[in-house]
Amino acid sequence: MEHEEPNFVAISGSPPVVARNGNMVAEEGQQMVAFEGSRVVALAYSFVTAHGGSIVFARPYARVTAERNSMVRGTAAASIIAMSGAQVVAEAGCWVTAMHGATVWAAPGAIVTDMGGANIIWTSEI
Repeated sequence: MEHEEPNFVAISGSPPVVARNGNMVAEEGQQMVAFEGSRVVALAYSFVTAHGGSIVFARPYARVTAERNSMVRGTAAASIIAMSGAQVVAEAGCWVTAMHGATVWAAPGAIVTDMGGANIIWTSEI
């Protein structure tokens, strides 16, 4: 059986950047996959998938998918999909779609959609 490499389709037409064990910046229009030990700042119009053990700071207009055991902080106008086991801090104006088992700490003014079974904690302490 022949081994096949994963086939990623990037919005910008280039393969995604892989972040491992370090600090990185996802530039505008860039697609990035963040693995355990990585810390990423996602700039406007970037697309980041945060796997377990990674930390992402989502700036305005960034798009982040947070997988199990990842942590994401979203500023106003950032868009986050929080999968089961993800932890998200959403500032006012941040858009979050939270799946079953995700935990979201949301400031007043955050837009949070609970898809059923998410832990949503509304707090002004963000």
